Amino acid sequence: MLALAACAGCAVGQEPPAPTAMVELRNQKPFVFGMGELGCNMPQDAKACLSVGAGMPLSMPPVWVKLHDFAIDEHEVTNDQYRFCVEMGECSLPAGNNGPVGAGEYYYGTEKFKDFPVVQVRWRQAGEYCAFVGKRLPTEFEWERVAGGPAQSASEKRVYPWSTHSGYEPPLRTCDDIDVNLRRCNSGATNTRAVKASKDDVVDTGNGKVYDLAGNVAEMTASDAYDTKQADPMLGCDPDPALYTCGECLTCLDTNGDISVCSSLCITCTCGAGDPATKPNCYRPCERPVCPRYAATAAPLDGSYTGKNSGPSRIVRGGNYDLETDSRLDCAGRSDNRSRHISPDESPFLNVGFRCAKNL
Repeated sequence: MLALAACAGCAVGQEPPAPTAMVELRNQKPFVFGMGELGCNMPQDAKACLSVGAGMPLSMPPVWVKLHDFAIDEHEVTNDQYRFCVEMGECSLPAGNNGPVGAGEYYYGTEKFKDFPVVQVRWRQAGEYCAFVGKRLPTEFEWERVAGGPAQSASEKRVYPWSTHSGYEPPLRTCDDIDVNLRRCNSGATNTRAVKASKDDVVDTGNGKVYDLAGNVAEMTASDAYDTKQADPMLGCDPDPALYTCGECLTCLDTNGDISVCSSLCITCTCGAGDPATKPNCYRPCERPVCPRYAATAAPLDGSYTGKNSGPSRIVRGGNYDLETDSRLDCAGRSDNRSRHISPDESPFLNVGFRCAKNL
């Protein structure tokens, strides 16, 4: 389809932008999704990052996920790339022309922002663009596999692209010596950057580099968000709160804010109905990240792309240029954070963009 679009562009004298290079991930072992009590400053600060902004449960406990071979764009989709799709009649216009603070005329009529990530597009528009270039949106499992690496345990996961060790890292409260487009690392600036401009926000997969997973703009995924009113459509679990036995644990956490004080109550917390032997892969967050880990022998979830959505909203991953220094938001740039979701037709955001992926 990209070739057809390029020919159509030639027919009208429009030079198509260069396609985004992709990084391939093949022959993968199952990897650990989520970081459990190492995630988001747990358990040292048990309440700091819980359900930030959107009521999303964090990835606790960690779970094994198996992916098929896939490729992912090395950078976020740019204004120039998206604009070509609009001019070819395959994409619809963003909601507005203005970009982040100080970035007027962001989408139209200027070369200055042509290599900056496109913003103010809805989830459905992102999907239209990816289809135009013969790709699709990545799942959140694919996104985290790239961001966190092929970890075989929670302690092995890469927390940030620039992490020099695995396991627990403090929240990103200051990063003056790190070149990544988060406000606290960018002299307080609240603008997007050209893709691939950040020197430290780079994941080296061993088969290529992927840019701007921690900052610049947050990114839409193909994955359904967890919905507390129905079974998780991606992982097939029953989250009915009436089936949980976490009440005393949650009350203790709400009172003390310290999981170590509540460990005797939380260690026996059970989540979801049914025999765990028959539901070994269920993702049961219990409204707080305190549930027991899965058995080491549990079969991995199949996190590969299915092309289907049944839930009302979609997961957004990654941090963005507009993050404040508030400690509750220090987790958004982490590889394991999944605290934001949007509906397919929701009004678009100035700090959310996307990149594409494809099956191999």
